[in-house]
Amino acid sequence: MKIYKLLFFLVLNIFAASFSLVSAQGGWDIGYFPIQHLDSMYEAFKGKEIKLDFREDLGDTVKITGTLIDNMLPLSRKDTVAIRIFDSLDVFVEHWETYVDQGYFKKQYLKGINENSFIEIRNIILKAIDENYLYLTVEITGVGFQPNKDIILDRKLVKGILYEIE
Repeated sequence: MKIYKLLFFLVLNIFAASFSLVSAQGGWDIGYFPIQHLDSMYEAFKGKEIKLDFREDLGDTVKITGTLIDNMLPLSRKDTVAIRIFDSLDVFVEHWETYVDQGYFKKQYLKGINENSFIEIRNIILKAIDENYLYLTVEITGVGFQPNKDIILDRKLVKGILYEIE
C-alpha cells in the first residue's frame, strides 16, 4: 500500500511540476531595428509588415546590442505622433503590449487619440524608402475609413522599426 501512495505522490508531483512549467512560459516574437541602419537592410523589410517606434524628439535614438532587454527598452515609452492620413493630421499614440516575459508582434499598434474618432493602425507595410521618407501602406480600422491607405512619412519622426521574428 505504501508503494502505491509513493507512486501516486510521485506522479502527482511530476504532473504539477510539468503544468507549472508549461503555464509559466512566455513568448517573444518582436525584433527591433534602428531607423538609422534601415538603408542597409531595406531589401529584408521591403513588402513586409512592420510597426513603427516614433521619436520623442530629434535626439531620441536607440543603440541595439542584440539582447532581449535592449529590444524591450525602446518600447518602455509611448510616444505620440501626428500623421497625415487623409485631409487632416491624426494624432496617434504607440500602444505597446509588452511584459517582462512576453511581447507579441501582432499585439502592437498605433491608437488614434483625436477627439470624437476611433482609429487604429494595426498593420503597416514598408513599400519603399529614400533619404528622407518612408513609403508605407497602412491598414486603418475605424468607422468610416477605407481599410488601406498609402502614406508618406518623414524618417525623422521614426526611431526604429519592429518586425516579427519567425
